[in-house]
Amino acid sequence: MVMLYRSIILKTPLPPAVEIRLRVRYTDVQPGQQPWFDARVISHFKDASGGILKPEPETPFWRGSSKGWVERAYVAKFPRVRICSN
Repeated sequence: MVMLYRSIILKTPLPPAVEIRLRVRYTDVQPGQQPWFDARVISHFKDASGGILKPEPETPFWRGSSKGWVERAYVAKFPRVRICSN
């Protein structure tokens, strides 16, 4: 298993959405014991305290083998967040 974690802090005000572009290639990816044990990109939006906001962005995944590089783009809308001030 290979995992890469990257945290990106966005400035406010947030845009309504971001476009995420991926360029991947993969060989002989087979699902494991659970259907989601494959090659995938998981994204979360988190609040200031680290809590995961819902709904979560799409989770693109791959199985099998690619014929070279595969490009994919998708739009992730930001969850509506209520900002409270003290």
